[in-house]
Amino acid sequence: MDAFDTAEFEEYPSEAAWLAARRQGIGSSDAPALIGASKHRTPYEVFCEKIGLELPPPDPRNQELMAWGRELEEPIFRRFQAMVPAYRLYKPTPHHNYVSKVEPWRRATIDGFALTAGHEEPGPVEIKWAPYLDPDDALLPGYQVQLQHQMGILGAAWGVLVVFARSELVWFEQERHQGFLEALWGLEERFWRKVQRREPPELDGLPGTLAVLLARFPAPTPGFVKPLPEKALRWDAERQHALIETRRWQRVADEQKARLMEAIGDAEAGVLLDGTSYTWRLQTRAGYTVAPSEHRDLRRRKGPLDLSALLETLQPNQEELSDAAETAAAT
Repeated sequence: MDAFDTAEFEEYPSEAAWLAARRQGIGSSDAPALIGASKHRTPYEVFCEKIGLELPPPDPRNQELMAWGRELEEPIFRRFQAMVPAYRLYKPTPHHNYVSKVEPWRRATIDGFALTAGHEEPGPVEIKWAPYLDPDDALLPGYQVQLQHQMGILGAAWGVLVVFARSELVWFEQERHQGFLEALWGLEERFWRKVQRREPPELDGLPGTLAVLLARFPAPTPGFVKPLPEKALRWDAERQHALIETRRWQRVADEQKARLMEAIGDAEAGVLLDGTSYTWRLQTRAGYTVAPSEHRDLRRRKGPLDLSALLETLQPNQEELSDAAETAAAT
């Protein structure tokens, strides 16, 4: 399946060549980071990667998870085929990209394709190994964004997300959401233009961004004092205000947590009217250097997510994301 009306197929001789090609555009694994739906990368990290700046060494734990994910992709794919024979699956060569014929910077590496009697055309299959997720929570926003990006590049009307969550294989057939994609394309295009101008995106305070800044500027120049720009006065004032507000809102959060705990009481879980649920289960910690213990842990599980509101839901305070969300809502 190397021919699509909207995309060209490119194959690379090695992983190094494939990684180099990834820097020539925005891939489906980049898209979740750009809208704040990734737990592992930030827009600033993606920007630095695209312009060739050296990034800090990855967290060894994340590297181990990623290595296992690559190793398990093939057996998960085979298991999915065995469990759902209605899908006829095809797996492309590992080092490839589908490149948009409209905007060549739009790219995607596809884990596999599915054919079924329910659809005239094939759809992409995205494989995930998520040992930290409950099966009920496996439909993560970032996964949906990645699959939508792939469907948009290929012109596919549908796709399948397959997740091995803990010890259970679950899958979700998704339709292409054109309104969301148009908003996503606009956001990605603005980001790519910044990459071309080597103009960094708005900074955030997420750990990944801070780690990149520490790697870029590991040590000061002795005796060098730099006058900061006038707008740094606002940065300082807002930072101090935020620290005060953080302490205040932490107290508010703790108060609401106490109300939820009291309302759940001796139940194991409670459900809100919108479908969101809270569990308050007993957690057991084995004894090693400390004595074993048990405690109840309050956890929130979101209700169904409206994909058209995803951009605004994830990062409502960023102006360009709000504009993109309005575009999606109007479509």
